[in-house]
Amino acid sequence: MLRPPCGASNLRVGHGAPVGRPSWPDFSLSIGDIDERFQNNVRYFAFAVCLDAFFFQCHAEWPSAGDAMTKKIDCFVVGVQKAGTTSLFEMLGRNPDLAAPSRKELHFFDDERRDWGTPSYGDLDRYYAGSGDGLRFEVTPIYCFWPQSMERLKRYNPDARLILLFRDPFERAWSHWCMQYARGRETLPFADAIREEQERLVGLPLGSRDRRYFSYVGRGRYGSQLRRVQSLFPVDQLLLLTAEDLAREQDAVLERISGFLNIARFPSIPAVRAHQRPAVAYPSAPGEADRTFVHAQLKDEMELLARLTGSQIRYPVIAST
Repeated sequence: MLRPPCGASNLRVGHGAPVGRPSWPDFSLSIGDIDERFQNNVRYFAFAVCLDAFFFQCHAEWPSAGDAMTKKIDCFVVGVQKAGTTSLFEMLGRNPDLAAPSRKELHFFDDERRDWGTPSYGDLDRYYAGSGDGLRFEVTPIYCFWPQSMERLKRYNPDARLILLFRDPFERAWSHWCMQYARGRETLPFADAIREEQERLVGLPLGSRDRRYFSYVGRGRYGSQLRRVQSLFPVDQLLLLTAEDLAREQDAVLERISGFLNIARFPSIPAVRAHQRPAVAYPSAPGEADRTFVHAQLKDEMELLARLTGSQIRYPVIAST
C-alpha cells in the first residue's frame, strides 16, 4: 500500500474535519491489477509495433506521394527495336478499347537520370491527357534489352501484359545500322560496325548513348532477353510475336492481341508499314558473309529462344565451324 508523504500525517480537508490529517487517495493495487495492466500495455505496444511495420512495408511498395490515384499502364510492347513496333503502335491506337500515349517510345523505364530508389510515376500520366478511359498501352522496344528496365517495370505494375515482337537478328541489325547511318551517328560501314561492336562498347558507362546507338548484334540476344522477362512475369502475361507474321498475317496477329488483352476486335485496318528505311545513299549493302557472321555470333541465343518458345519462334542457326 502507498503511504502519504512525510509531513502530511496531521492534515485534513473537508467541512468539520480536524486540520492536520487529510484523507489521501487510495493508491493500493493488488498484484493481479498490476499484472493485468502490464499485460494490456505490452499488448498495446506489440500491436503498435506491428502496425508501424505494416505501414512501413506498404510505403515501400505503394507509389510515391501524388501517384496513388494515377491510372496505370496495363500493356507494354517491350521489344524488339526495328521489328515493326512503330507499325504496331499505329494499329493499337486504332482500337477503341485502348488509350494511346501522345507519342511512341516514352523511354521512362530505361531513363538512368531518374531516382529509381524512390521513383515518381506521375510523369507518365501527362502522356495520356485526353486519351480516354481505355486500357493504356506503351511501346518502347528497348525495355527488354536495357539493364534493369524490366525490373523497374515490374515494380510499377507486376500485373502488366507484355508484347514482344521478334525479327530475324541479321535483318534487325541491318535495319538498325541503316537508321543510325541515315541519322549521321554511324560512320563505319555495316561490315565493320558489326565486327567491331564489342570493342566499341566495352567499358562504356551504363548511360552511354553509344550503347543504344551501336548495339547491332547485342540487341539480337533474344534468348537471354526473353529468359529475363520470363523470370519476372508469368507466361500468361506474355504474348510473343514476330515481325514476319505481322507483315504477312496482320489481321491474324491483331486477333491474337485482342484476345490476349481481352478487348474488342480491331476494326479493318489496311496494311501498315510505318517507319520505312530512309532513302539515302548507303556506302555498301550487306553481304552473305555478314549474314553468316551475325547468325554465328547469336547461335546459342537463337537456340535458347527456340527452347523458351517451344520452337514457335525459330531463326536460322549457323553451325559452329
